[in-house]
Amino acid sequence: MLRNFCLTCLLLFSLVCVEGQTVLSGCVKDADTEEVLPYVNIVLYKNGKMLSGAISNEDGTFTIQSKRNADSVCFSSIGYRYEGFVLKKKTYENLTIKMRTDVQILQSTTVTAERSRYKRKGNPAVELMKKVLEHRDSNHISSKDFYEYRSHQKTEISLLGISDSLRYNRMFKNLQYVFDNVNTSPLSDKSYLPVYFTEQLAENYYRKRTNSEKNMIIAQQEVEISKFLDPQSLENLLSEIVDQVDIYENKIHILSNDFLSPLSASGVLLYHFFLGDTVYLGEEQCVKLLFNPSNARDIGFSGTLWISLDGTYRVVAADLGIHKKSGINFVEALSIKHDYEYREGVMIKTREDICSELSIYGLQLFVRKKTLYDNYVFDKQRDDAFYSSYDLTERLPGYNKKLPNWWTENRIEQLTESEKRTYENSARLNNYTAYKVILKTVMAFTSGYVEIGKIDLGPIENTVSWNDVEGLRLRVGGKTNMKFNKNLFFEGFLAYGFGDERFKFRTKAMYNFADKVYHQWEFPKNLISLSYEENTNIQGQHLLMGTPDRLFLSFNRGSTDKMSFDKTLRLEYEYETLSQMSFKVGVQYKRQQALDNLVYESFDGTHDFGWINNPSIDFEFRYAKGEKFYQQQQYRMTINTTAPIFTFNYSYGTKLLSGDWSYHSLKAVFQKRFYLWTFGYGDIALEGGKIFGQVPFPLMFVHHANQNWAYQDEAFNLMNYYEFVSDTYVQFMFNYNFNGVILNRIPLINKLNLRECFAFKTVWGGVAKDNMPGEGKGYLMDFPRDENGNYTTFALNNGPYIEANIGLDNIFKVLRLDYVRRFTYLDNPNIAKWGIRFRLRFTF
Repeated sequence: MLRNFCLTCLLLFSLVCVEGQTVLSGCVKDADTEEVLPYVNIVLYKNGKMLSGAISNEDGTFTIQSKRNADSVCFSSIGYRYEGFVLKKKTYENLTIKMRTDVQILQSTTVTAERSRYKRKGNPAVELMKKVLEHRDSNHISSKDFYEYRSHQKTEISLLGISDSLRYNRMFKNLQYVFDNVNTSPLSDKSYLPVYFTEQLAENYYRKRTNSEKNMIIAQQEVEISKFLDPQSLENLLSEIVDQVDIYENKIHILSNDFLSPLSASGVLLYHFFLGDTVYLGEEQCVKLLFNPSNARDIGFSGTLWISLDGTYRVVAADLGIHKKSGINFVEALSIKHDYEYREGVMIKTREDICSELSIYGLQLFVRKKTLYDNYVFDKQRDDAFYSSYDLTERLPGYNKKLPNWWTENRIEQLTESEKRTYENSARLNNYTAYKVILKTVMAFTSGYVEIGKIDLGPIENTVSWNDVEGLRLRVGGKTNMKFNKNLFFEGFLAYGFGDERFKFRTKAMYNFADKVYHQWEFPKNLISLSYEENTNIQGQHLLMGTPDRLFLSFNRGSTDKMSFDKTLRLEYEYETLSQMSFKVGVQYKRQQALDNLVYESFDGTHDFGWINNPSIDFEFRYAKGEKFYQQQQYRMTINTTAPIFTFNYSYGTKLLSGDWSYHSLKAVFQKRFYLWTFGYGDIALEGGKIFGQVPFPLMFVHHANQNWAYQDEAFNLMNYYEFVSDTYVQFMFNYNFNGVILNRIPLINKLNLRECFAFKTVWGGVAKDNMPGEGKGYLMDFPRDENGNYTTFALNNGPYIEANIGLDNIFKVLRLDYVRRFTYLDNPNIAKWGIRFRLRFTF
């Protein structure tokens, strides 16, 4: 009895549910050809409001239902006229819907889709994209355990906007052959003239188990302009503009930003997708899937994906660009085109073409990188040692000395006539005196040195400077270049301060164990050096590039009178691997003497230390796998790397050779940049150090301060020089740039393309009792004081030092302004509780 009652209730409940449902099923076909139509949009309506949506399957069949009663249905697909009818009953089965072509429907539907309110729920394009994502990993080549391939990369830089008035200017009367190579940009109707060209052939290897990639550069050549500009640095800079792109990855790094890929797991949330028409690419039938960012001002792509209709949901081709409102600096247009083939169950890339038009304060450039791929080999396993090598990028011997015949026989794609002319024109231009002068001028601005035969004079920026101790400081320096010797180099300077009336100098000899092509500091280093220097020094002034005696660093707040005069004899060996692992070992003898308001005397005033003698042995290990950098002679600047950077330093001070102290010093640094796609990027730096043994304050950790008006990421911008010292400390710095994610959503303000940024910095440390001068320890060296006897240098024994700042970046595309606030140690003398700092930088 109970069983019959339950069955009756279940039957009645089912009837009630069906009574409130609308269900349609059938097949969609082309009215002319009778071919089935996949991915047709199907929408149920009631009183003009959408109830539910679906798309037809690969074989044209469909099923759509709604829990509520619908009164009409509409079938749509770009390239076809709308089809629909009024529903007179709740269930339709075995329908055959025939759609008629309409060549005008593509444009009208695209416009309507962009203007109407976008919905993800029930959106056939989103449903298709979800299917693509379900099959993404299995279609990606990385699903293979092993694969190998060959790549042929061609990169070109051109001057854009070449006019007839420029071409026929009398200045270029004898250079008309150069203008015979003018072409038209595929992104616009502007003319461009190639000025730089490089190509590279490489073999590439991948192992899935350890996610290891190994690249072997077989051959590389470029036009001779790169004899003046370091090609490795130029290559790294170009990779920030037009790097290789893999749309199957979650993120794509290009234009110095991390773009969210439309095929990422979060793509359906941050992009709007629209179904296009069905087309053939060769013999492959595909459906076009159009997309753009949900917010036009967010960092994202706009473009088209061609999705296969064979049930594998493969991306057969891709065409990506950026929206004009995206707020990317200096970029007028961008195009990324990919061609794929389906082989052994995965998609392999056969061709990539990336083009970009840039406009940098009047200078218009066209940058293009074409990469071709062939010789794919799957599941060929090699020895573990092959993949575990530290040097994951190798340049084979003689890679840059291949003859023209070799290139002709081995290129995947032969050079175009324009590319051939670029090589030929470069060779002819190098015999043109005016062209040589232009290149040397470019070198002077980019490297800071002026080439005069076998000698390079510079750095230019160090010629004039001033500070409170030396007053006006004039300096002349130079180094030998590759014309002198490819292994042995000499470098030095002579400076004079008109305030202290004292000469300073450095002389240095360097020997490279491998021949260099461009300069002695060329990556990777295998360098031994011996130097002797007598110079002034401000401890705690931390610079990533250059030296303190630069003109720009002469503008400071407060006083810069706490300086020492150092005499340093140093022997050093430095070795780098191609995977950015470096080792540095040094032996030095350093003597320090206090200058001006800096005094080296005991706490009880009975002893003047005079010169501090500090013989030491030091070791540094640094690892930054995958790091890219721009090298300006001996100085390097990391370029937007997301790889973690580890640095470890050890120093041993000895009483041998008349040394005054014996100690061990340890320091470790961790740095990491991370991107949050449209939400910006951040930089984290964690640092710590410990000194074992008794040392005076000049040999402690003097915390990094910045008294310059220019903001520094790696220093405390409201801390004074020599304000804090520690023998034990932990330091944390966090800088974040939102890339305008907030301001881009405020009307009118979003037109300024401003970017929000903030930073938080703190250091916590202290000085051990054995190193802290005071009562009962009068023999210890006292901390510096001012003329009134008040301390100006402190230990961090009363808690951490904290400062933070908020600011606006991208003002006029180049300026950043920060409001900086100090939160602790506010009673210290001559400190600033807050300040405004600026920074100039060029970034996309």
